[in-house]
Amino acid sequence: MLDPIPLLAFSFLEWFKKQDTKNFNLVEFGCGNSTIYFSKFFKKITSYEDDPKYIEYIKNLSIANVEILPFNFKTISDSKFKKSIEEAHYILIDNNYKNISREVIAKNLIEIYDYKNLLILDNGNWNHEAYFYLKQKYKNSYDFGWRNIKNDETITTVFVDRI
Repeated sequence: MLDPIPLLAFSFLEWFKKQDTKNFNLVEFGCGNSTIYFSKFFKKITSYEDDPKYIEYIKNLSIANVEILPFNFKTISDSKFKKSIEEAHYILIDNNYKNISREVIAKNLIEIYDYKNLLILDNGNWNHEAYFYLKQKYKNSYDFGWRNIKNDETITTVFVDRI
């Protein structure tokens, strides 16, 4: 069986493969094929998910370096959540934005937890509020577009150098 390909822009995935992340931790909001894919590149992945079907799917795979946790508004005040954010070198915001907005997640990361490391936002062209909020909080951003595995028009953006 081939490894699943995340629903991130192909150009982002090409850029990402050139990064040395084997000693880094990833926190992701929204799990799925990206979790499986990135588990081969990161030392540890902590994934927060609000859909029980995805939680069960990833848990059943028993990937050694992946911890999957339920995500809701209560999670944000949990000490384990705070620790995972403090230890994150990369954060990927790719959750179902219809349940919890990506802007709310971004604002909590910046304003409550003062997250300063590299942040990846998927679908910035569909999540304008999160995209433009993060553009104001980081000195540099790099947009990768335009297509993903489903042939959707999308942008995956990497934000670096927090202001």
